[in-house]
Formats: sequence, structure tokens, C-alpha cells
Amino acid sequence: ISKTKSYQEIQPALVLGWDWNSTTGITIDDQARLTWYEETNPIYQNQIENRLSTELEFRPNSTFTLRTGPQWEICRSLPKPTGQDYQELALTLGMDLFLSERFWTTIEDRLGKRYYLPIDSGLQFNYRFNEFNLLLNYQILKGIALQGMINIAPEWHTESIDNLAALSYSLELSYTF
Repeated sequence: ISKTKSYQEIQPALVLGWDWNSTTGITIDDQARLTWYEETNPIYQNQIENRLSTELEFRPNSTFTLRTGPQWEICRSLPKPTGQDYQELALTLGMDLFLSERFWTTIEDRLGKRYYLPIDSGLQFNYRFNEFNLLLNYQILKGIALQGMINIAPEWHTESIDNLAALSYSLELSYTF
């Protein structure tokens, strides 16, 4: 539970995993978030969000992992539905690569569609999305590491003027002793 001056948030999660053998497994991940504001307005509303995902994992060797599976997410405003309420369906594809103790990278792509409830808000419209994430870590020397992250998240709406793409990235050189 986190509490600030303006809201409280509770984030329970349940993760269940099972390996059939050393090369294949399945994970079911259910993450919820309840956000409760001291004062609400049309933008900041009390909400409950829940993301349920199932992921199949293939590990042909100790350095490479391939992951894929569906996700279902809902968001509901409390105490009554609003124009911000949605349902989202997506498919994730991911890969992890670990080369010795010096280099690792994770690539994940999440393709899906967000459907807003048919409440006339005038602010939210259904759209398709593709969230691409790349994380990497390279240990240059003992105690010196280069870490990077790229996130690209385009959205495609019915009206092309509403289309957008967000890009964020970071690159960090760190030294630990």
C-alpha cells in the first residue's frame, strides 16, 4: 500500500508457474491495482484495474528463452462506470538472451486492442497498439556496466489524426564498488 497526500494504491498480485520439463513452462500472472483518490475529477477517478496473462516459455538452452501468450486487462471506475473504463486484449512475444555474466538483453513486443465501454465521454476511443520494449545490460569491466532501455508505443485510432507514438529511452553507465 502506498499513500501520498492525494491518493492510496493497493497492488495485489498472484503468479503461478509450472515447468513441464527443463525446456518448457507456463506462467499465469494476475495483477490488480485499486486506486482511491481523496478528491476525484473527470481525469483522476477511483479505479480498479486487473491484468491477467498466460505465458508459455521455451528454453532450448541456458542462454536463450522465448515467451508468448495472451493478456486480458480491464479498468473500471468506482463507484460507477465512466468514459475511462476499458477492456484490453493483447498478445505478448518476448525473448531473453544471457551471454555469460557480462551481457543480457530482453526484448518484448505486445500487440493488442483497447476497447472503451460505450459511455459517451468524448475523450476516449478504441485503438490498436504495439508496445515494443528493449532492455540490455553489458558489464564492461568488473564494477562498470552499461544499461539501456528503449520503449516505443504507437497507437492507431479510427481517426488518423488521433494516432500517436510514444518513445522513451535511457542509457546509463554505472560504477559500483
